[in-house]
Amino acid sequence: NIQRLIQEKKKSEIIVSEIPVAIIVTDESDHLTHVNQLAQEILGINVSWEGKEIREVIGLDQAVQDLEWLTESGEELTKKIVTLQKDESEMYLWFRRIVMNDPENNAFVGSVTLLQDVTSFQNLDRLKSEFMAVISHEIRTPLTAIHLALDILLREVKGEINQDQKELLSDAKSDSTRLKTLIKDLLDLSKLESVSLNMNYERVSLTAFIED
Repeated sequence: NIQRLIQEKKKSEIIVSEIPVAIIVTDESDHLTHVNQLAQEILGINVSWEGKEIREVIGLDQAVQDLEWLTESGEELTKKIVTLQKDESEMYLWFRRIVMNDPENNAFVGSVTLLQDVTSFQNLDRLKSEFMAVISHEIRTPLTAIHLALDILLREVKGEINQDQKELLSDAKSDSTRLKTLIKDLLDLSKLESVSLNMNYERVSLTAFIED
């Protein structure tokens, strides 16, 4: 039985070490009991960590207080994306802390913190947003010219048009208006994602808003 327990322990340690997620395990006193290799690399831990608090062994240049989301313990906590400044660049991490309780004694016995590097996905999402912003901006200029030309033709500034022509031009102008609205929405979305849009708050009628 003892040999079997030792084998299971070694197996668990190998899995924890090789899994592509940074794993930090602490006991009920918030002292480290396990830190896998990936967690050590991400947090710059290059000293003995056994039995110490995480704030004592983090080897990053930034102040430890910037990592309060990591050093707080005692409760379940999930943050979609957290930013870590490292090597003069930003690293984006998906963060989750799982609390371990002893059901028999109803006592807190420690926590497991998971940090998954999602920097590449975050950069890809940023490139997507930048691409959409550029494309939307480039489309808006010729679309404005088309809309203006249709308006001039409809107002018969350049000569009279028959009813069939007027209907075709009206449909084209209506479609160009829809496209302009769509482009504006895409540009607004890009600004929202880059947190550069100034919001103007005002009271509105909820009934009118829903009806619209």
